[in-house]
Amino acid sequence: MTLRLVGTVNEPGHSVAMFQKPDGAMELCGLGQSIDDAGGAVTVTRIEAQKVTVQYGSQVLELAVAPTP
Repeated sequence: MTLRLVGTVNEPGHSVAMFQKPDGAMELCGLGQSIDDAGGAVTVTRIEAQKVTVQYGSQVLELAVAPTP
């Protein structure tokens, strides 16, 4: 998977995850929405503070926002 989780907004009824693509473009994705990736679609299944769970093919992955130095 080539997407990187940059941030999350976690509010009741309106949560989104912000991903950065390899070309630097940013894309917002809500719960149940998908983003196209080089290896297939990445579907957001859960959004929490600073982390998301995604379905990527047959894998379920948890991605966390990288800590700020």
